[in-house]
Amino acid sequence: MTYFIKPPTYKLGLDFGYERDYSTVVVLEYSVFQNGKHDPTNWQWIHEHRFHIRHIERIPLKTDYTAVADYIRDFVTHPALLHNTEVVLDCSGVGRAVYSIFLTRSMSAKLRPVQFTSGDTVRQVDDKWHIPRSVLLTNLHTMFANRHIKIGRRVPHAPELLDELHSLQMRISRAGNDSIQPALSTGHDDLAIAAALAAFFPSRNNPAIYPRMKGTHPNLANSPY
Repeated sequence: MTYFIKPPTYKLGLDFGYERDYSTVVVLEYSVFQNGKHDPTNWQWIHEHRFHIRHIERIPLKTDYTAVADYIRDFVTHPALLHNTEVVLDCSGVGRAVYSIFLTRSMSAKLRPVQFTSGDTVRQVDDKWHIPRSVLLTNLHTMFANRHIKIGRRVPHAPELLDELHSLQMRISRAGNDSIQPALSTGHDDLAIAAALAAFFPSRNNPAIYPRMKGTHPNLANSPY
């Protein structure tokens, strides 16, 4: 018999774009089940952690950021998401100003701002998280590579998301800073970034996610999924 240990909660990853890149929404559902099985080594109940991408959406290009904020405010009032969702949004660059717009809206969801940094250190300063893009995307790659995260074939833009993950490559600048970018200069990474934002916090320090790959950067172009 299978039953919830942790009922579904939702993370909405939001990456901002405007003229050339899309503002992109990815909704991830996280839940924990007790599947009725025991660990034979210690006879403890086995808990199954489930990560499902339920929704992907690219907001039309050149959509005003105030309209994006209004759209997300209304989006999270869906009965399944109401008071059960956290919006994890990119507040780097233009995202800083957009985050200020979001703060003026009466959101039924909690806001968690993330600023992209270099290096490999994750830290929190006041209400803002500072996370390297490479850490975010490596975490998402690990989850897909080890089949900890699932995405339905009928979810819009699912093939494009997987294509983006395949095309991303680690690059080291002359100054020694690392970054992950699309292999082609014309490539997008909005789907991967939004999905990585949604997946990071429920998987962070989660003992169900192995291997953690701390301190390593796998070749994202050669993943097994």
